[in-house]
Amino acid sequence: MKNRIFSIIAVLSLFIGCCSYVINAVTISPNDDGVYEISSYGQLRLFSDLINGKGIYSSSGAVKNADAVLVADIVANEGLLNDDGSIALDDPDVWTPMYNFSGVFDGNGHSITGLYFDEYKADAGLFSVLAENSQVKNLNIKGSYICGKTNVGMIAGSSYGDIINCTSDGNVTSYACTSGVGGIVGVTYGNVMNCKNYSYILSISGTIEGKYVDYAAGIAGISYGKVEKCINEGYVTAAEASAGGICGIGTVVTDCYNTSSVSGIIDVGGICTMLKGRMENCYNIGEIYADAVQGSNVGAIVGVCDVSDDNGSYPENNYYLTTEISGIGSYVLPDGSLVESEEEDSGAEMKSSESFENGNVAHLLGKSYGMLIGKDKYPVFNDGSNTVYMVAGVACSGGGRVLGINEYGYTNGGALAVADDGYAFAGWYDNNGVIENNAEISIQKVSESTVLKALFAEKGDVNCDGVKNSKDIIKYKKFFAGKAEIYNGIGDVDNDGDTDTDDIALVVADILQ
Repeated sequence: MKNRIFSIIAVLSLFIGCCSYVINAVTISPNDDGVYEISSYGQLRLFSDLINGKGIYSSSGAVKNADAVLVADIVANEGLLNDDGSIALDDPDVWTPMYNFSGVFDGNGHSITGLYFDEYKADAGLFSVLAENSQVKNLNIKGSYICGKTNVGMIAGSSYGDIINCTSDGNVTSYACTSGVGGIVGVTYGNVMNCKNYSYILSISGTIEGKYVDYAAGIAGISYGKVEKCINEGYVTAAEASAGGICGIGTVVTDCYNTSSVSGIIDVGGICTMLKGRMENCYNIGEIYADAVQGSNVGAIVGVCDVSDDNGSYPENNYYLTTEISGIGSYVLPDGSLVESEEEDSGAEMKSSESFENGNVAHLLGKSYGMLIGKDKYPVFNDGSNTVYMVAGVACSGGGRVLGINEYGYTNGGALAVADDGYAFAGWYDNNGVIENNAEISIQKVSESTVLKALFAEKGDVNCDGVKNSKDIIKYKKFFAGKAEIYNGIGDVDNDGDTDTDDIALVVADILQ
């Protein structure tokens, strides 16, 4: 009797509410906002069944546009990986990737640990395919292993949606050709933004009709969308193919950097294997290895820059530390011919480790970057508290010095202008004019991406033309309009009957006191 009652309750529980389901004592249902809250691996598997139309949803059909949010950290397989990235468990639970997902999956800052998939299938990842208008965000995947045939990524094998603020840490491997394998996504037609890869990326592929057609990279194996503000810190190895630090093929790559080694057999780039569009404000400090075959192209930033479709492809404002590169970058011209660039990396400049550490490169890269000088070894993204400013002293000749900056003129904090003998401090200014009259200034007053300068005046010769006359007063009035107006223009300040350098000296003494 008890068994019969339990069976009836179990069956009825499948139909309680319009969208609530039970399996193995695990339930999943949308909240008042229509979002599925996931707090366990069991619920995550139920959500996968819902998206794929499998299991208890096989009769009702797939719900591709369901939204979900993680409300807790999730462990799929405890202790899945050894320290070397190999599988530590004999019989791990195998994940079923979600196919053609078109909703929003919000990790909410939580993590999924120990995700495991190892099958000779295309489109492998947490999601096999992300459909148009889908979004995966704020998700960390750790200690996980994803291995597939073609188009493999920790977040998604293929994506037509957006992947935002996600991290990958584990092992991502592809076995086959004509594919992309990336720490975040294998192949994407959407955008990948603010993502970071720590995973080891490995491509084990052969050739098709003698051609190497596989692309391995830290973020996206192949990207036909935009990759922005992404970081790779994981090793990238393409045993029989091309490799890039951020992208294999990239079309728009901005504000990205690679710190790890990149190794391939053909067309290897520190940021991109092949650029088919725009790249700017990127840097690479990782080592580049190429077991190069004939016709391969290797670059610290870009291996091949393809302008064959007249897309104006060219890298701009990029920097690299690596100096030992086996080969030089190349360009595919509109007629399909391949020419070597005149420099190792056109659109990129080699910088010393000192330049990376002292703030020079961070300043050159622009407002997306910052670093704590003296602490960070290379630029990181700007969080608002680590902006790098360049400060300089300007005078007719000599004139003064600025305290609070390193010997190269960079700082994160304030600065103090100290005039030399015979000079007076005349104000701080940037591209917009004078911004501060006091010798000590808070650096946050400086306009973004500008050089702050301290002006020192020599005995009233403000405009540095070698004489002291009314032009110097005008110069002062331009800088100190409010205060200089008390003189009602140029006049006989000392009342000696003449307007001369003595009057200017009095004005200077008053304004600069």
